[in-house]
Amino acid sequence: MRDENEPMRGPTWGDRLAPAVEMYRMVRDRRTWVLAPMLLAIVGLLVFMTAAEMPVLIPFFYAVF
Repeated sequence: MRDENEPMRGPTWGDRLAPAVEMYRMVRDRRTWVLAPMLLAIVGLLVFMTAAEMPVLIPFFYAVF
C-alpha cells in the first residue's frame, strides 16, 4: 500500500510489458484455446480500424504515386 506522503509514480517497463509476458506464459503452458479468441479479436479490430481509416488515407496514396 502506498504511503500518503509518497509521490505518485508512472508505469514502469514491467507494467507495460505485462500483457505480452502473460501471453507468452499462456503459450508456454499450452493454454492456446484461451489465447486464440483473444488474438482473433485483436486481428479483427486491426482489420476494422484499417478499413475504416482507408478513405482518409487515399489522398495521401495519390500524392505519393
